[in-house]
Amino acid sequence: MLQRWSWQVAPQRVQYGDMRLFAWLPLILTISIALAGEPKIPENPQSTARAAVLMDRQSGLVLWAANPDLKLDIASTTKIMTAMVVLDHGRNRLREQVIVSQHAFEVSSGGSSQFAAGDVVSLEDLLKAMFIKSSNEAAVAAAEHLAGDERTFIQWMNDKARYIGLRNTHFTSPHGYTRPQYYAMDHKSTARDLALMTREALTKYPEIRELAATKHAEAFTAKSKFGICLDSTNKILGQAVPGIPGSRVDGVKTGYIKLSGHCLVASATTGDWQLIAVLLDDPDKFKDAEMLFHYGFSRFNWKTYASRTQPAVEMPVAFGAPRRVALGTSDVLGAPIPNTDAAPVHDEVRFSGKPLKAPVQRGERVGELTLYRDGRAIVKAPAIALSAAPVAWWVHTGIALFYTVALLALLTVIGVLYGTRTKNARRRRRELAARRRRVD
Repeated sequence: MLQRWSWQVAPQRVQYGDMRLFAWLPLILTISIALAGEPKIPENPQSTARAAVLMDRQSGLVLWAANPDLKLDIASTTKIMTAMVVLDHGRNRLREQVIVSQHAFEVSSGGSSQFAAGDVVSLEDLLKAMFIKSSNEAAVAAAEHLAGDERTFIQWMNDKARYIGLRNTHFTSPHGYTRPQYYAMDHKSTARDLALMTREALTKYPEIRELAATKHAEAFTAKSKFGICLDSTNKILGQAVPGIPGSRVDGVKTGYIKLSGHCLVASATTGDWQLIAVLLDDPDKFKDAEMLFHYGFSRFNWKTYASRTQPAVEMPVAFGAPRRVALGTSDVLGAPIPNTDAAPVHDEVRFSGKPLKAPVQRGERVGELTLYRDGRAIVKAPAIALSAAPVAWWVHTGIALFYTVALLALLTVIGVLYGTRTKNARRRRRELAARRRRVD
């Protein structure tokens, strides 16, 4: 009996345990999926890139770097500069039709080919194709169309690099696909220079900001019935940075050739704060970019020092009422500050420009604001008056009194001169009359 009772109860206990396991199974699966979707990111970045930089776009501050000044091949990240030069020389010519030359097709063979020799494409579609889909022949065709030949366009690129202040950058092609039979092999840059180049592009070229954030587009040739699909090769474009709610990866450009390895220039934004990450020769570039963005957004806070509504300094206004006026900026002046227990930074905003003199109009540019960190200038912005400072009443009164006194003095002088002249005239008439009487 005892054995039979035990045999009957045992299956019930096992069955009850199975039911409890099945009841918890959905929760276990949900937690597992959530953990898989949010990979743990170390507090200190450990990138596999040969060179990398994390830079604040607005101030240009480098928040993290590894071999930032190591000269390396940069592949198609070159096209960030190509796009800027195309817009510099062809912003008003984007609807012009361009014939893709045989040279453009030949030098790009093996690259991201979208067009064939003889295709007629608008300059605007060439710009989209080179930036979104990384089309090499589009870059060469645009260069030949605007400069007349590829060599002149490449010189424009190097001139632009010097103008921006890129010290370790040299271009030998408009696309970065180095082939010794066509191009010199010293086409190189650094992670720091690429970050500065991207900062220039995202700050001053709204067309590039739009292209950098575009995942899908179409290009057309004169003979095509259907558009050519242009899909971005940036796999994290449009995604949120893991662990940073409200963030979004919004650019910029990928690149790959055997000489360079996998390259990525990426940007991410949360609120109005944008970071730029550059990774050169990195087989895990997308994961490392997310790691760098997570590091930047979690270890630093953005601080605004001046804007259109937030004053930075007050400056005296000669002959003004009020005698001082608050100065802000037409843009935003700020910088990221570390939120860790590291040594605190000392930031100070200083004004440079001529002494202010009334009248000052609201919104008038009066000089420049510079943010100094630990005594070093890091970012500048135009200084504008946030309120008006008209000429003071006592100045008006003094001016009116001055002119009144001056007018009275002038009238007095005129009266004296007129009286003297009249008196002299009468005296001369009397003397003349007396002479005539003596003669008679």
